[in-house]
Amino acid sequence: YNIMLQLFEGTPIHIMTPSEVAEKGMEWVTDKTDFFEISKTTPIGALSILTEQLEKQKTTCELYIDNFNIALVKSIGSDNVKRITLRFNAKDTTSELDSTATVTRLYPYGKDDLHIGSVNNGKQYIDSPYIDTYGVIEGYREFNDCEEPAELLRLAKWQSDENNLERLDVPKYNMQINYVDVAAAYQRHRCGNINLGDRVKIRDEQTGVETIQRVIKMDIYPLEPQKSSIEVGRARVTFESFFGGIKE
Repeated sequence: YNIMLQLFEGTPIHIMTPSEVAEKGMEWVTDKTDFFEISKTTPIGALSILTEQLEKQKTTCELYIDNFNIALVKSIGSDNVKRITLRFNAKDTTSELDSTATVTRLYPYGKDDLHIGSVNNGKQYIDSPYIDTYGVIEGYREFNDCEEPAELLRLAKWQSDENNLERLDVPKYNMQINYVDVAAAYQRHRCGNINLGDRVKIRDEQTGVETIQRVIKMDIYPLEPQKSSIEVGRARVTFESFFGGIKE
């Protein structure tokens, strides 16, 4: 919080206070980190460096943005996964699908070319549950800090875990969903309200595969709920594009 205050001092950006963040059900990142003065970059560039540094020390962080109010929080939204279907809360959908990085047979490697053969019945790879759906698509991932085969196997399995939003074994979606008044739908179907950052389940009707996606954008029309829409999938907005007007 103190680092962010210094980075954006003198800019139009308001760094939300811990109490403002708590009112929205979130929590500021409180892990300590070393951060030295950076005088030859913009606040946004410094923020990118800060988040990268936190990720390297295994600190989970996400940037919450509400117009020009921002906060670096532990997590945006709820882990209480809700299902979006045409049956009760989605009027129609449009989607983009990117399968170029999909991997259904993963070869994981650790430090000094460590592999999982000794703890995986001699096989140096693991197969995705969807290998029959998408076919054999080989790929590898390096975990250079890993020195134990069992830990390497655990890390490899996480790459195709249903709770991993960045899982490798399914295509990446971006879906624009027009939906009815969710509050009203809650009263009728008890599906729960949908908020920014929430995890939702999306079913691909062509393959039958159901994946967990994040709500990354919401356009809400309280007086005309039939116009409301949400976007799920991978965020397309970068720090630089959102705050493009800030130079110093």
